[in-house]
Amino acid sequence: LELLLTDAFKGKGFQRISELLQERGIEPSQKYSESLFTQLDKALRKASTELDKNEFQNVSLLLKCVQLYLKSDLQEGTSLFIEQGLILTDSFNFYLVSWFERARTFVILIDANENKFLMLLLEDFFDTALVICRCSNEGKKKLVNLFLLELGHLVTEENICCALRQEALRTLNSILDSVPREERKKFPLSEEMCSLTKDLAKTVLEVGDYDLQVALSEALCRLMTKKWRDDLVHHWFEDSYLAEAFKEIKDREFETDCRKFLNQLNERLGDERRVYSFPCISAFADMKEVKKPSDEKLEEFWVDFNTGSQSVTFYVDSNEGALWDSVRLSKEAVSNYSLKEEDGEKIVKIYMKFPAIFNQIEATKIKISFSTEFDILSILRKVLGDEKMMINVAEEESVHAGKQARQNEAGDMVEALLLWTLKQKQIECLIVAPEGEAVVFLPPSAKKSKTPSPRMKAQPR
Repeated sequence: LELLLTDAFKGKGFQRISELLQERGIEPSQKYSESLFTQLDKALRKASTELDKNEFQNVSLLLKCVQLYLKSDLQEGTSLFIEQGLILTDSFNFYLVSWFERARTFVILIDANENKFLMLLLEDFFDTALVICRCSNEGKKKLVNLFLLELGHLVTEENICCALRQEALRTLNSILDSVPREERKKFPLSEEMCSLTKDLAKTVLEVGDYDLQVALSEALCRLMTKKWRDDLVHHWFEDSYLAEAFKEIKDREFETDCRKFLNQLNERLGDERRVYSFPCISAFADMKEVKKPSDEKLEEFWVDFNTGSQSVTFYVDSNEGALWDSVRLSKEAVSNYSLKEEDGEKIVKIYMKFPAIFNQIEATKIKISFSTEFDILSILRKVLGDEKMMINVAEEESVHAGKQARQNEAGDMVEALLLWTLKQKQIECLIVAPEGEAVVFLPPSAKKSKTPSPRMKAQPR
């Protein structure tokens, strides 16, 4: 890898690095050496020009190299690359922070969904930050001081996509989770940190996605200890009722307490409300019933309709113990949906273009039942759009019997029509073949089954 880094900026240098890292999915082990350290530093210095040319994938590769070096040559849980100064040098910190600042600028101007290399670059930033936290306490301190604020500001940007915000928030909360309590006690003394918490609280009100609201609330709780939260909460929320409700969130009961707080918050937003949460009676993924998380303090099975991210989300009981499994049905993944009243319930059926994952099992038809007291229809239209709503619910099952079945039926009708025409005219059918091929005659006495064989049905129409 050191040899490849020497020629990274020549010809197909980056391509060769990519091939090495992808080869059999194995990360080649790297030993620390001064020459390798020097070579990596040179490559990092040159990498800024790659950002200037929008060559995001090349900067991603260099970040992957950094991750590889940090994870290699660990001695007693500490990376020699870090101990020898890779992360502690001002030059590396300058690269990491300045690159991230520039990537953040790009993501405001360019939709990350439309440029996969930009999205991958940001994910590699997040991965690099987490690797640093795991490999060195000194590296973690540097990261918190320099990178945490930048990451927090990315989360509060209005014009970035939901998926990127989720990844940024997961990274932010993972870093904060690794910060000792004594270090977190210093956060309120920083004017910049206090300003960031104010922006995070504002984003909770505006973001329009329940999962993001939870992650933002978690970040607020991790950034400030309970004592400081109680002092600052009225600065975060102008509504005194909401400020007092936030103070009720206990760290040990975060999930259930946060649900109560966010339900109250979204209800009080009135016309500015962007998340609608309703308790459901039952939910099915294909034919299998799914249950709410098995937490005795979670009284209802909540389903969240998010107008900001145009998605339906909910949490289900996980097969992996006490964890909550999150399910997201985004508008772009939905084929269409319907709503009908039956046996005193409002039944919502959502058909997926791309399968949803429930405990690592794929499902394409989601059925959720609600009480008739809730105005589900207008909210569904806001979230999934009028164009995907099935008007004639009675024909719903036939519409979704499957594309292949419809194609087969159309093919059978064409075939039957051709047979009827042949029978009516009682003519010989002459097929004129290209030169060099056989000419086939079909005599009028030839009988052809009106029911095509299974093999015929399987043929494309």
